[in-house]
Amino acid sequence: MKRQSTLDYKFLGNCPICSSEFNGSYASQIEKVDSVQTIYVECKKCGSSVVLGVVKNMPGLVTTIGMLTDMKQKDIKRIRNLPPITPDDVLEIHKYLEQ
Repeated sequence: MKRQSTLDYKFLGNCPICSSEFNGSYASQIEKVDSVQTIYVECKKCGSSVVLGVVKNMPGLVTTIGMLTDMKQKDIKRIRNLPPITPDDVLEIHKYLEQ
């Protein structure tokens, strides 16, 4: 995961838990594909974490989609390159839980 001192975006929003403004210097880029950046931000006030999808598809227009998470950066690094979950994986877990 690449840590960036400055991201393309000055305002990443507020923490959904304590409403503190996220600081771009505490954000890490997880991935960038075309016009979409996936960014991890941890609130330095309350410690909650958010994964943001930032879409910049037109000049001057930026859309963000945030998801509150209990993951930390080390968790993202650990699971990032795992293969995707398949429908068969879901069925196996379902069968296991029914036992």
